[in-house]
Amino acid sequence: MRAVALGVVEKALLYEDAWRALEDPVRETLANALNLDGRRSEPAVQPTYMPALLGRIQDVNALICTLRYLAQVLSATNDADPSAVVIERSVYSALKQVVESDEFREDPTILERVEVPDGVVALTTASL
Repeated sequence: MRAVALGVVEKALLYEDAWRALEDPVRETLANALNLDGRRSEPAVQPTYMPALLGRIQDVNALICTLRYLAQVLSATNDADPSAVVIERSVYSALKQVVESDEFREDPTILERVEVPDGVVALTTASL
C-alpha cells in the first residue's frame, strides 16, 4: 500500500500493472523495506523526494524501472553508521535530470546506471 501511496492516487491502475510486472525479489524488497520502522540491526531508509519523482512517471515501463531503483535505494544500508535507525537518501539530485530527460522516456532502463545516493543518518539509537 505504501508504494501506491507514494504516487498520485489517480494512477492506481498504473501502479497495479507495474507492481504485478515486478520480479518477486523486487516486490519483496519494496514490501519489507517500506514497512520498516528502523532499528540498529535493520535501519529504515527514507528516500526523500521519491514521491515527487514517482508522481512524474506516466508510463508503466518507466514506473517498473523506477520501482526497481527504489528497491535498490531502500536496501542500501550496508554503509550505515552502526547506531543508525533511519537513513535518509535524497534521490532528487540523482534522478531529477534523468527522469525529465528524453533518453529516460525512450529507455527507462537508464536508471540501472544511476548510483544510489549517499545516505545521511537521520536518526540514531542515541537520539531515541
